[in-house]
Amino acid sequence: MNELLETYNLDGTFLATQDREAFYDEVKKEFSEKGSISRKVKTIRVPIK
Repeated sequence: MNELLETYNLDGTFLATQDREAFYDEVKKEFSEKGSISRKVKTIRVPIK
């Protein structure tokens, strides 16, 4: 099951909906390279089939 996250910049502007695993992989990489992050998660959407 995929978890879809609504991602926002740090000012609260909506950026995109993204798979949880992909989002966290990108955030971890960004933090290790820059020492900070530029996006956050506001809501988690779980599609139920």
